[in-house]
Amino acid sequence: MAYTDSEPVTATIGILGVWMHDPDDPEGSIQNYPYGSAQRGTEYDAMGSGTFYAGRAHPVFDFGEHEAETVGVTIDVPHGTSYRADLDSLKAFAASKKALWFRDNRGRVVYGLVQDFSVNDQPWGASVSFTVEQSDREVTTAVA
Repeated sequence: MAYTDSEPVTATIGILGVWMHDPDDPEGSIQNYPYGSAQRGTEYDAMGSGTFYAGRAHPVFDFGEHEAETVGVTIDVPHGTSYRADLDSLKAFAASKKALWFRDNRGRVVYGLVQDFSVNDQPWGASVSFTVEQSDREVTTAVA
């Protein structure tokens, strides 16, 4: 049978919850946390610097190329067979002290560092909160 190209197919990928992985080992480190989809938010800071001058009641602002973007995340980890493994993997991401890939079902894709990690016990399991602070990363794509 001869080889033939297939017809292109258009599809939508549905991401459930939060996906995280180490960029140096995506296949070995990827984790999905499906619960807590409405418990995230993004903060953006243009990093302006205000200076007060004599004779002016309000500051004059100056902006450079710096900016900060942070995603606040809360993940619900219910009791079950993967409860301890899910908590341990989340803590390992925070303890890795390196930038990771974060994706969620709202279209956020952030390369950043996990910070402010906390676990709060709940009657149904645990609520894990942290922030992902975006880090600079150059991505090089080879084109043949």
